[in-house]
Amino acid sequence: MTDSKNVPIEFQPASDYLLIRVDWVERSALELDQDPTLLPSGVVLAVGPGRILASGERLPISYSVGDHVMVRADSLCLLPIREDPREVVALVQEDHVLGAMQNAQPGSCWFKARGSKYS
Repeated sequence: MTDSKNVPIEFQPASDYLLIRVDWVERSALELDQDPTLLPSGVVLAVGPGRILASGERLPISYSVGDHVMVRADSLCLLPIREDPREVVALVQEDHVLGAMQNAQPGSCWFKARGSKYS
């Protein structure tokens, strides 16, 4: 009999979805509710094959595994798949990714939108 706790979980996102490990270390859901301008970030773990256009062509995803991306806070679909219970893993559509960050340290990035009343 196999011990399911030791079996690595593999997940392949569909369509234009990205699987990310969220930098959720310093923030709680309560803080997000109180400050909607907080923008979560995360490291891309897997990408889907891309969206199919009306022409039938597939539009590949612009991001790659290992990219550190910033996403809209309301777009995360949290998933219960992780080997480490401290990790937060989520699906996000490519359209909800705000951009990739250069020289960011994974696990340390939460940003405030500029010009908000919370800045």
